[in-house]
Amino acid sequence: MIEVSKAKGSYIYDHKNKRYLDFVAGVSACSVGHCNKEVINAIKDQSEMYMHVMVYGEFVTKPSLELAKLLAKNLPNSLNCTYFTNSGTEALEGSMKLARRFTGRKKIIAAKNAYHGSTMGALTLMGLEERKKPFAPLIPEVDFINYNSFEDINKIDSQTSCVVLETIQGSAGFILPKDGYLGAVKKKCEDVGALLILDEIQTGIGRTGKLFGFENFDCIPDVIVYGKGLGGGIPIGAFTSSKKLMDSLHINPILGHITTFGGNPVITAAALQTLKIVLNTKLSEKSREKETIFRKKLNHKLIKEIRGVGLMLCLIMTNAEIANDTVGAAQLAHTSVTAGSYGSATAIPAITVDAQGHITAASTNTVNTTTNLDISSNTTTVTATSSTGNNATISQATGSAAGVMTVAHHDKLDGIAANATNNGSGSLSSYLPLSGGTVTG
Repeated sequence: MIEVSKAKGSYIYDHKNKRYLDFVAGVSACSVGHCNKEVINAIKDQSEMYMHVMVYGEFVTKPSLELAKLLAKNLPNSLNCTYFTNSGTEALEGSMKLARRFTGRKKIIAAKNAYHGSTMGALTLMGLEERKKPFAPLIPEVDFINYNSFEDINKIDSQTSCVVLETIQGSAGFILPKDGYLGAVKKKCEDVGALLILDEIQTGIGRTGKLFGFENFDCIPDVIVYGKGLGGGIPIGAFTSSKKLMDSLHINPILGHITTFGGNPVITAAALQTLKIVLNTKLSEKSREKETIFRKKLNHKLIKEIRGVGLMLCLIMTNAEIANDTVGAAQLAHTSVTAGSYGSATAIPAITVDAQGHITAASTNTVNTTTNLDISSNTTTVTATSSTGNNATISQATGSAAGVMTVAHHDKLDGIAANATNNGSGSLSSYLPLSGGTVTG
């Protein structure tokens, strides 16, 4: 357990001022790094003007309006009207109400092994019965299909109000949709008059190589639900549809979906600045470039498969125990990753992380990097040597390991990289693959 004293960029610091390279990013929430200066300045500036007013339409608040406009500008024409909430799961609840209200139907279809949040409606759509049972009874008239099953698409019928899917299944192990799958679901929804709602809570805001994940898969949904990375570390959620759809929440009853703090001007000011950073610095496109580096460096006999896209990656280990051990060993190496389902470990860093595992400045300024070599081991003999020259750092570690030796090598400057070799009978793991170092053993 790490007691956090501060966080900056891609690093979290404990009370002893030890820093940990953060490959969790608040579970995809800290998209532009911890304590991003531009986001903090936006929060300060707005909080000095006004922080909260009525949000039911009595007043127009500029940050919310500007954020909605910028989202519409960068989304397909049919996704032009946004409702802001406090979190992604609240946005999911709103989208379910929207679908039922617009279609006049009650049946909802979700996917097995799905995760959309933990509020009552979102929990109902979860495909894991053991996690739902203690809270039963849940919302009625919800059916499930197998994600990526073209045959199951036929279960979508004229009684269906909506189909709710994660663009990429997260908790299930970062499962990408098969070619044509989302398009086929959308076509079936159109045929029967149902809505397609895609959960972009993790995939949205530049993480997958596009601003939103669905843009990778040739499918435009009727509604998208998102949050997490939009706030840059500040809590926010949103769902976006066409104005025609959204207008159905205005009447019968009036104010069909309301929230006290949704669209709060301080929060939307932070989100607006976060979105501007992602767009202006082309972080979406850079996510795919960084994915290539991850995949190249994450080469180990205990890794069966790497799933995901961009900076939403999941390591499928040989078993769940190894996945859990990976998380613990990474923490010893001053790195933060998280264990997922089905024997997996996930890497979802800030999308501003650069090829050295550092934060990239949000502005046009550059960041000077230095190498840090951290060794953690339960072995009796570990030696490390280091020498530094002009604008280049050479670091090397060797170990005679009976157990596990973990080497964290952060940086590569001018083509000279950290290297690690294991001479023992155990295993050697590099948990900071964004460096230019090599690992053998």
